[in-house]
Amino acid sequence: MLGQLENWVRESFGWGANPADVNKRGVELFEQHRYQEALAEFDRAIAAAPYFAWPWLNRGGCRAMLGDNQAAIADYTRAIDLNPQWVTAYNTRGLAYYELRQHAAAYADFEQAIALNPQDMALVVNRAAAAVGLGRFDQALADATLVLSRDPGQAVALMHRSSALAGLGRFDLSMADADEAVIKSGYAVPQLLHRAGLLQRLDRLREAAADAERILAQEPNHAGAWQILGTIRYFAGDLHKAISDLSECLSRAPGDMLALNNRGAAYFLLGQYAAADADLRTAVERAPTFASAKKNLAWMRATCPDNQYRNGDEAVSLATQAIEMIRGDQPAWLEVLAAAYAEKGEFAAAIQWQQKALDELGALGDSPTARRLRLYQSNEPFRHTCASGEPLELIPGGRVVSPLRE
Repeated sequence: MLGQLENWVRESFGWGANPADVNKRGVELFEQHRYQEALAEFDRAIAAAPYFAWPWLNRGGCRAMLGDNQAAIADYTRAIDLNPQWVTAYNTRGLAYYELRQHAAAYADFEQAIALNPQDMALVVNRAAAAVGLGRFDQALADATLVLSRDPGQAVALMHRSSALAGLGRFDLSMADADEAVIKSGYAVPQLLHRAGLLQRLDRLREAAADAERILAQEPNHAGAWQILGTIRYFAGDLHKAISDLSECLSRAPGDMLALNNRGAAYFLLGQYAAADADLRTAVERAPTFASAKKNLAWMRATCPDNQYRNGDEAVSLATQAIEMIRGDQPAWLEVLAAAYAEKGEFAAAIQWQQKALDELGALGDSPTARRLRLYQSNEPFRHTCASGEPLELIPGGRVVSPLRE
């Protein structure tokens, strides 16, 4: 039968090798990182023998390495159709889904792979990652702990357990795992990036910046590290450097909406309103479920000193959507809605929301929050200006720092 297949291939395509040999040559090229050439070989093998599962899996791997995870998923799915018990195909498809942040699909594939091979701890690690992405922190904690019971120094499992613990609010344990993951990995980039994000979340900005700088010393083109560094500098009020760092991120990862949002906020605070408007509008349009971008654009529409960028109706709509999206668990965002109503001239509503923000934040009488309440009580809207040498107030939801650095 194989001989008949070889003859058919030779007659149809003029090849001197059977599809298995072509597939093998593709694998050799793949291992040399010659992905386009490998892709062509797998195309030939598939054309010759479309029911031969390996070239589908291998072509999917090429496409994933070339950044086309959607096409990779289609190939992995065909491989699974041809061999429904193939653990590797489920795992690789799960990884492609994970790269696309389709965590539910990734979790389902890792689950199926584990059902077929429950002893493979690499699959359990991958399921832990998908569980973190889904917010299933108890499951992620259980998976990572199981892996660590067998391999206590497994840096990736430590990182995922750290994420799960942070999600459960157990930050001391999370930080301990993050530190150990960094050490066990030999200060590898994924573990450093995870710790930097956790440190940033805990307001340990200097340490987070040090981790980001260590990453960039190893990988100067690492977009995620530029994003973290730029975001930290935004929170620290170092706005010019923040814009520079976030622009470095966006030059490498144009789809990073967090970087675009934070750069827009920094432009706004520096009075570069056209640039701020472009960044924030783009972030809202491209990522309609990104609540922070809607909140920041609402603040600009409500408080910008340049009236061409103000629009009270749009500000109220955006602020309302943002608060609904986060289910009201950020009291500072209520200030944005209050400012939006003030811009519309609806001061009773502005006072109501500003008072609620004041109460929930426990703000003092001389705080910016309290000063804005008194402004609305005088039927005056708020204009967000930043003068050199004066304390800088970030858009609500950030931090207050001083003075503004030039």
